[in-house]
Amino acid sequence: MLIWLFVLLPFWVTGTKPQTQVNVNEVLELLELSISDENNRQVEIRFFLRADDLSGTLIINRYKGEGYAIDDGPFEPIDIDLSTVQRDPVEDYVYHHIDLVPAGIEPPFLYYLAYQPSGSEPGAGGSYLQSLIHRSIYLQEDSHFNACTREITIEWTQYRIQTHNQFAENDPESRGEPVPFAFYHIYIDDEYEESIDFEGELALQSYVHELLTPGTFNFRAQAAEFDDPDNPGRFSFSNIITELIIFPELEMLDMNDLSVAGNQGVTASAIVRGDIGDFEFALERSPDANDWKEVVRETPGQDGELNFTDLDVTLDVGPWYYRVVAYLVDDGGEACDEEFMVSEVMSTIFLELEDMQMDESRWDIILGITHPVQPISAEYYIEYQIAGNPVFEIASGPFFFTGNRSEQISLDHPLPFSEDVTFRVNMSDGESFSNLLVLSIEPEVNIPNAFRPNSNVDENRYFQPRFIGFTPSTYTLSVYDRHGLLIFSTNELETAWDGRLHGDGSGTAGSALPDGAYMYHVRFTLPSGEPAERKGVVYLVR
Repeated sequence: MLIWLFVLLPFWVTGTKPQTQVNVNEVLELLELSISDENNRQVEIRFFLRADDLSGTLIINRYKGEGYAIDDGPFEPIDIDLSTVQRDPVEDYVYHHIDLVPAGIEPPFLYYLAYQPSGSEPGAGGSYLQSLIHRSIYLQEDSHFNACTREITIEWTQYRIQTHNQFAENDPESRGEPVPFAFYHIYIDDEYEESIDFEGELALQSYVHELLTPGTFNFRAQAAEFDDPDNPGRFSFSNIITELIIFPELEMLDMNDLSVAGNQGVTASAIVRGDIGDFEFALERSPDANDWKEVVRETPGQDGELNFTDLDVTLDVGPWYYRVVAYLVDDGGEACDEEFMVSEVMSTIFLELEDMQMDESRWDIILGITHPVQPISAEYYIEYQIAGNPVFEIASGPFFFTGNRSEQISLDHPLPFSEDVTFRVNMSDGESFSNLLVLSIEPEVNIPNAFRPNSNVDENRYFQPRFIGFTPSTYTLSVYDRHGLLIFSTNELETAWDGRLHGDGSGTAGSALPDGAYMYHVRFTLPSGEPAERKGVVYLVR
């Protein structure tokens, strides 16, 4: 690409000499001012000589900056003696190149170019220079990689070349029109990638490249006159930036444990491996493994075990399903919207009461266990805890099951308790528990309302209170006839009324009493030490 360089140098000769103006375009044409691909810090200038015999100096002042202001002061100027430039014997024009970046300084630069003919004295007698401001293209080193979309955005300072009047440098109207560059060609690894439109305003340019695979990429931009990489016309190259792109990956995301903790909430853990610092992890809960709700989100510092606690869960309605979801975090620290990886699903163990039956010698309790998603070959135990005792005892197990199970627990009577019994399911790993099921087993007195001395069933031939869940420390049973006469009395739990006369009633002791209603009065002491009594009517049936 050829870049026309219009540098006019009017000057005053001291005394009465008239002003002299040189049209640089007649003798000099700037081809390129590019950052070198051999040394990524250096800038090279290439130009053609038009005249057969050209004398004078091309003066180049360099300024560090983003705009057109040049009042920060130049670095040491570079003077190119045009009489020493040799013409290429093959080419119609010849070119010359020189490194333009001072040591320890990085582009971009503003380059103030002026042509000084031989024998002239710029600045003497009020002379002036009319020249060019040339701005190099510079790719920014801090390119942005979007981990969510796997795209990289590179930015660069806009190329610009424009006439400039040193006596009115801050007056935009004193500048000529920019050279009409219209496109940027984007190169990746020296291969032409894409062409984008050139923006006329002085601003950062950008290009977004979708990276389908990780790897090392070399990016370069070329300001061009035409949208044709094979024939760009006038052009200027940027520096080359190298980006090593590594896509964050997870090697493993597995649910490790799920347990109800003290009937207060659910604890969960997961095992993770990979680029952990590039991810956030969310624990999600669902009542049916379909409608997921995020519970809590964690960001671990290194791979290993993730631990979560869900305290906002209702434990007595059924099992809950849990999973852990990984979200990739972009360069700005924001988590991507879409899930990167999802663990398998685990469920809590749910324990509920299905039935409870009581008799004189034992409690028969039927418990329902639901564990829809559980580890393979897990052993289960049902444990119980007596109120006031911190130790859980094994009531049943071990056993295996899948999904649902009813388990009958028999607790002997009488028991050394009269308050609550707490049940739970303990999986064999000793870390996964169900919810706690608390049963209030209260003392109960079972008094029949009728009996038949001639019955074939032994327990139906006698009248006797049955104490469920405790043994009273004191006890008295009294039976009266309809006239209020005492016919039977005992303070021994093992002694029952057989329907005969015992006591002070009329008639012969031991004689059978007729059918009818008889009143009873039972006095006893509760396990708490408080006295209690029961009164009622029992029917004697012959």
